[in-house]
Amino acid sequence: MLEDAVVAEDLSFSYSPETPIIENLSLNIPTGSSVAIIGPSGSGKSTLLALLGGFVAPTSGLLSVIGVDISQGSLRRRTQLQQELGWVQQTTNLLPFRSARDNVALPLRLRGCGFNEANAIANQALEVVGLRELAGSACRRLSGGQAQRVCIARAVVTRPRLLLADEPTGQLDASTTKYILNALHDALKLVPGATLVIATHDEAATSICEHTLSVSDRQVVGNLVLS
Repeated sequence: MLEDAVVAEDLSFSYSPETPIIENLSLNIPTGSSVAIIGPSGSGKSTLLALLGGFVAPTSGLLSVIGVDISQGSLRRRTQLQQELGWVQQTTNLLPFRSARDNVALPLRLRGCGFNEANAIANQALEVVGLRELAGSACRRLSGGQAQRVCIARAVVTRPRLLLADEPTGQLDASTTKYILNALHDALKLVPGATLVIATHDEAATSICEHTLSVSDRQVVGNLVLS
């Protein structure tokens, strides 16, 4: 039996004692599942995603992500975790004057992958998200939706065990949102067995996810159960 991708027990996080954001949270996310965390802006869902990615350390409680215990806030363990992550943000952070292929291949090149092999894998990832014909185009010439699909391809090109997406459709219109969500769903074909967690205020994300976590308060509190 596979270990859960995320195990949180009595997890808390705050920037100061007066402003707790996540408090006494317990949560289990099965390996290989897809989960949409739905809630309004300021509800704590993006902070929860940052915790799962090891970008911030818990204030207290237990947190294990893809088998890495990051409860104590160890920088070494959080760095170890991030080697196994794919990350899609609301802002694309692409190199604007480089091609879509170059941007997608970059994480592979940084890990020592050869030029031709990295480009071949990048082309495959771009094809899966529907951008193979624009692989050679400079990212500054792409639309917002196209740029976000490049980011999705870049996020999965290293075959991560966990894919996190923080408001990936936050700056897009409804019709483009549909293409982005479908691209996220299709990108998982490149990483069989990977776990997907999306933090969003857009309930359309539930259409590509097996489970939903609804966050309606100003804090993430208590025992969240997948529905």
